[in-house]
Amino acid sequence: MRLVMRLFILLTVLLQAGLLCAQEPASSEAQWKDFPKQSVKLDGHAGFVVVPQTAAPGKPWVWRTSFPGYHAEVDEALMRNGFHVAYVNVLSMLGSEGALDVMDQFYALVREEFGLAEKPALEAVSRGGLHAYRYAARRPERIACIYADVPVMDLKSWPLKAKADKQVQDAMHFYGFKNEEELKAFKGNPVDLLAPIAAAKIPLRHVISLNDETVPPEENTLEAKRRLNKLGWDIELVIVKEGDVKKKGHHFPLPEAAESARFIMKHTVAERKTSEPERPTAQLKPKAEAFYTPKQDRAGMTSDTPIDKTLPNVLILGDSISIGYTRQVREGLKGKANVIRPNANCGDTRNGLAQIEKWLGDGNWQVIHFNWGLHDLCYRNPELKTPGQRDKVKGTLSVPLPEYEKNIEILVERLKKTGAKLIFATTTIVPEGEEGRFVGDDEKYNAVAERVMNRHGVIINDLHATTKAFPPGMFAGPANVHYTAEGSAKLATQVVAKVEAALPAPRHATQTKSVLLVGDAVGAQYAESVRDLLKPRIAVQFLAAPVGGKAEVDAFLAQFPALSAKHDLVVYAGVLEAARVSPETGKPELSTAQFRQFLEGLAKSDTRGKKLPGTTKWIWATSVPVPEGNTAISVAKVEACNRTLTDLAYNRRAMLLDL
Repeated sequence: MRLVMRLFILLTVLLQAGLLCAQEPASSEAQWKDFPKQSVKLDGHAGFVVVPQTAAPGKPWVWRTSFPGYHAEVDEALMRNGFHVAYVNVLSMLGSEGALDVMDQFYALVREEFGLAEKPALEAVSRGGLHAYRYAARRPERIACIYADVPVMDLKSWPLKAKADKQVQDAMHFYGFKNEEELKAFKGNPVDLLAPIAAAKIPLRHVISLNDETVPPEENTLEAKRRLNKLGWDIELVIVKEGDVKKKGHHFPLPEAAESARFIMKHTVAERKTSEPERPTAQLKPKAEAFYTPKQDRAGMTSDTPIDKTLPNVLILGDSISIGYTRQVREGLKGKANVIRPNANCGDTRNGLAQIEKWLGDGNWQVIHFNWGLHDLCYRNPELKTPGQRDKVKGTLSVPLPEYEKNIEILVERLKKTGAKLIFATTTIVPEGEEGRFVGDDEKYNAVAERVMNRHGVIINDLHATTKAFPPGMFAGPANVHYTAEGSAKLATQVVAKVEAALPAPRHATQTKSVLLVGDAVGAQYAESVRDLLKPRIAVQFLAAPVGGKAEVDAFLAQFPALSAKHDLVVYAGVLEAARVSPETGKPELSTAQFRQFLEGLAKSDTRGKKLPGTTKWIWATSVPVPEGNTAISVAKVEACNRTLTDLAYNRRAMLLDL
């Protein structure tokens, strides 16, 4: 039963890793959570800055001090609101003075090269609390707020009391302690350095788990809270009553992510300067009734069709004409793309500027088909009660041509940042006698729009030429800019053809993926079953993990790059072989330190690159428990190797299969 469960878990993880999602959209290596990432390096310390699609005023930013891929929900919400996210890897230095010196250099670099705000929000996870609080105590004038997730606030609690041996050695090395007594006597822990933070009134918010055995809240956050209270300051707490028992309460689904994002936004987003007058809302967002949509076309604004995550996403932005053809476009692209549009008439370019972020949302768009124009060139009289208030005699032009050009330029630049293929639909014809529009203005606005599109390399779908050739029977009525069902269907056919040509080439579901399973004796037993269950879509090759001492593992490492290069994903499940006892000595031939070096060597020698964009390349699996009385395997060594492997996976933010 244990092997069956292990097999089931392994298959589940493979599915989560994306191996069976043959149509999963690809993302480049220079991406983080679908946002562009720019790498930096300081004295051998790797770092990066993630750039939002549109930066918020003042360029606010979040500075992650540890594990930037873990519990990233808050960061993703902030990125969507224009925040940058930055990180430099000084994790093993545990917030020592050397780490803080690198952080000083990183702060100067990102301020100069990226123009980021003076005061970032520090975001710490676990041991990153050492870096965040010690840096805030060193530079309180630079910090807007601190948001921390189960942060370490005292080296005596972690790593010392937690018996994280490697990190204890790191602390001894980077802090210069001669022995553990000096570490215990150290008075530079975050809990000891709260006075400058309280004096600067830096807002603080912590997530804690009451059953956390790794970083107990009583010795860390709650102790800091008690000391801060004496200094006249406090910490906002988000309390998890019980974390994952298998992870000693230190891991759990992140609660209140949206509230934590709002906490950071509240304390970091720059206020508008009084010398910068805000544009009146009425100018940006006209009354909804001004953007009239005929009753017969309104069904195009809604859809009951479920989203198919294996298909590319198409966004349609436009006026009531586009609403009229959206339903037929959705039908024409059924099984080929998800067709989505706002549940509204997009109106003129002023409204577009006001609403574009809302319309783009969190979507991963492959194609955006868009138009603005028909509402821009319309004359409106606010005193009229008729739909749209159209009046070219006494009314005022909605968006003059020079402003239209500026607006459409800004909108195109914003749309380009999505990375989608862009298609501009020319504004459809203004017929003779239209109440609020002059014949010929459609051509003037289209000429300006086409000039902008050509500058940006945007595909043009000339619906104006198509509608100019329409017979009178395809219009909804005389002097009416709208169309009959037949007219909308003809436009839909043209839109479908343009969009389909722009869609990314489909990845065939039958494309074979490949997994290399580096396993111990237990892995060898279930490898054949795994292979049978996953074929033909996934090919599984088993490779026996090395047995023996340093010479054997070095030989294995030498051949590993050539072996791994053929595969999309590697599963390492070979702990038992590292803990195998030598018949001659009665002890394992490989020390724990050598086992760690072996694992790090495996990861470093992997030359495959990102063959699975957007997913992990590795799964690290701990060993199943060893029955008592087994003389061939060292139980203590298995436990030590499992801890080492878990720590490595955690540090590398890799997928861990904890058996």
